[in-house]
Amino acid sequence: MADSNRLSISLPKGVYKKLEERAHKEGRNVSSLASVLIERMMLEDEKNQLWVETMAHYQKRLTEEKQASAQRIAELQSELDEERSKLDITLPIVIKSPLLKTLSGEELSDLELSVLCDFFGYDQRLLQQARSTHDKSLVTEERTADERGEEFTET
Repeated sequence: MADSNRLSISLPKGVYKKLEERAHKEGRNVSSLASVLIERMMLEDEKNQLWVETMAHYQKRLTEEKQASAQRIAELQSELDEERSKLDITLPIVIKSPLLKTLSGEELSDLELSVLCDFFGYDQRLLQQARSTHDKSLVTEERTADERGEEFTET
């Protein structure tokens, strides 16, 4: 027989009644059922405590990672600012502005593209041909989408 200790507790009448009914239903005595239920509750409580500790650890790691990410973003921003300051020194504004727009993912106007082509020595006719081919491709894709009854979205 396993080591055991006696415990005397007071229960509200309704809880005791439920305990008696369940013990009768399971063919046990009230003391045995109470012991099993307390054991289960203790195991469940230990699991919950582990969960709480795990979540606290996760939150701590998440905070650390956010701080590290914020630090890295600040470093990258500093590097970008440094690169922008180099552009300020070496390039005229008519070149710097379209380059910064390109770096930030903004679309350039035809004039801005033309200025960049001139500056870098690109043949503007090739650019016009590429745009023309792209526009024709978009029209074909749009027409095909219409024929299928789909909504056209440019990629």
